[in-house]
Amino acid sequence: MLLKYTIRVYNRLMETLDINTGIRKENKNYNALDLVKFILAFFVVAIHIDPFSPEVYEEAEFLNYYSQQLVCRLAVPFYFAVSGFLVFAKIDIKNPDSAYIKKYCFKILRLLGTWFFLLYAGGKYQLWYMGAVVLAVVLIYMMLKIRLNLIVITIVSVVCYSIGVLGDSYQHVLAALRESHVWVEKIAHAYEVLYMDNTRNGVLFGLLFVVIGVILAKKKIKIPLPVSIAGAFVSFLLMTRELVILRNVYELEYCRSLIFMPVCIFFLLQIFINLDLKGRLYKSIRVWGNLIFYMHLIVCHFIKLFADKYELVDVKNHLYLYTIIYTTAIAIVIELISRKRRWLRYLYS
Repeated sequence: MLLKYTIRVYNRLMETLDINTGIRKENKNYNALDLVKFILAFFVVAIHIDPFSPEVYEEAEFLNYYSQQLVCRLAVPFYFAVSGFLVFAKIDIKNPDSAYIKKYCFKILRLLGTWFFLLYAGGKYQLWYMGAVVLAVVLIYMMLKIRLNLIVITIVSVVCYSIGVLGDSYQHVLAALRESHVWVEKIAHAYEVLYMDNTRNGVLFGLLFVVIGVILAKKKIKIPLPVSIAGAFVSFLLMTRELVILRNVYELEYCRSLIFMPVCIFFLLQIFINLDLKGRLYKSIRVWGNLIFYMHLIVCHFIKLFADKYELVDVKNHLYLYTIIYTTAIAIVIELISRKRRWLRYLYS
């Protein structure tokens, strides 16, 4: 009786908070995703620009490592998962619409080309994500067209991600396999010739996260909010433990992918797709987040030039803070002007 009463109270509370923990409503908004992506844009900035200066913080090396290699590394996988969710939510996976996929991919590639041209002075590194998400979406579409179900597609993506993890955070395991198996050495060498030693691409990294978005878009997965929060928290703790071991035992310098990262992303996306936020501001927030993602490195470049020229020590010591302030301000200005100058919308849509 107590359990039934607790469940009843919980469901009433969810209705009051406009949180849907069951099947999504057709008129449901996903403003929460725009808000989270906006916040995560600052995480992306922190990956590229140390948020803690050694001149200001005694523990800067420790703080930068775990903020950049653990917390902030959730940003891009979440972007992939959101893209998979939003794109395939509008598609019948039993008969996928090629026209919609082409339209989406063309939009992303147009944005990629636009920003690749505009970022002539540098700051193009983050654009790898755009090509990677297009590749992942196209691969999923192709697998759906040959009648592979989501279970098989998920298995394929898990295998690809596992290979990517070996080439990234678990290179010590890959090194042992290369020494003991000639065929592994040949395959790894061939991959290095083509892509160097980077496994962060649409196949070995992004594919699994996009598939997670597809699963949550097409399957009626009903997980209570407290369970999703607990799942995200526990998986993040496991990620933390995993990274601590990798750093302390194997002296890992950087970490782009972890074993428990997909689990954490699954629960995080589950939380935010079931959260309704009302208001008109979220449309602007979506634009700001996109522009911050595109512009932050070039803005940082010019801030550094200005600080070096005029010997602004405080600016150098707080480069991350100044970058996010000016990048956000420029993004807001562009979005406001684009309301009347529609051609500016090509920078973000």
